[in-house]
Amino acid sequence: MKLPTNSGLLIGLGYKMHSGLVEVGQALGITQITAPGFLVTLNAFEDADNAFNAARSAKQTASDAYIASMVVLDDWLGTTKSVLTGVFGFRWSTMWAQAGFINSSTALPAKIEDRIALVGRLVAFFTANPDREVASMGVTAAQGATVKASALTTQLAVTNSTRAQADLSQAWTTAYNALTDVMWSLIKILQATLDNNDTRWLLFGLPMPGTPATPGQPTNVSVHLDPNGNIVVQCDPTPLATRYRVRTMIVGVQTKYSLAGSGTEPMVSFGGVAPGQTVLITMEAANGSLQGVASEPISYTVLLPETKPSAAVIAPVAANGHANGNGQANGNGQAASGTTSHRRTV
Repeated sequence: MKLPTNSGLLIGLGYKMHSGLVEVGQALGITQITAPGFLVTLNAFEDADNAFNAARSAKQTASDAYIASMVVLDDWLGTTKSVLTGVFGFRWSTMWAQAGFINSSTALPAKIEDRIALVGRLVAFFTANPDREVASMGVTAAQGATVKASALTTQLAVTNSTRAQADLSQAWTTAYNALTDVMWSLIKILQATLDNNDTRWLLFGLPMPGTPATPGQPTNVSVHLDPNGNIVVQCDPTPLATRYRVRTMIVGVQTKYSLAGSGTEPMVSFGGVAPGQTVLITMEAANGSLQGVASEPISYTVLLPETKPSAAVIAPVAANGHANGNGQANGNGQAASGTTSHRRTV
């Protein structure tokens, strides 16, 4: 017996187990784990899971904003450098150093922190030399200060969101361990209380140990190409299966199998195999987290499209269906001496 690894499925099973405790826990004499106590642990994990997912989304939002601000900063640096090049020339000089390029080069720094610092020095330069500003192009101290502030603000937001996610990850792990511990404890109590074929296992969302739940190996697996060029794999319906998966490995291209497609019906299609390539295909039947034995690999080659011979290859045919060496029919209905004509039918 296994617990789901997906947090959503784990929470779903938790509510079923809680329902079982409410319905028959007292009748079964289960006193070590109470329904209210179980629900507190379950709700704590659900809250931790929601908080972690929200933090992950917040971090992604902060990261997107930071990347956008850095694009604006790099654009401003590029425009500003072009303006200064028209004044100071392409080669580095002390004039470039006064403007903020202090590393004996006019190249923009590779590191983000160095680029942000350069913007700060350029802001100071334009503040002291407003005659060097080009307002129409946004090359001003004010614009530089705005660009720098945005980069620093979004950078700090990424740092804070990363720390928040790390903290919530620890809280998630603590809540997860607490929930799975109490779930396993309840399962052990049920194993000691219920027979393997007792239907009350189902009230807790658990399969009856005496009833097979893992699907068998798919049978009568076949492969064909559909009109759209996709490979279609199908098999006979497999008892207990709620989902079918197809895994493939392209010979000479891939070194291990990967998931090509899945579905609730015993027929799965997939693309991505080029004409002329040979692919090894297996099919699996699954029931939730329980996965049956894969079928034996089937080798399938996508055929190259047939090509018709060009008109220049086919000899002209006269009305009587025979041709001589120069493409003209002779009078007796036989090909001219020393020549044979073959027409390939495609």
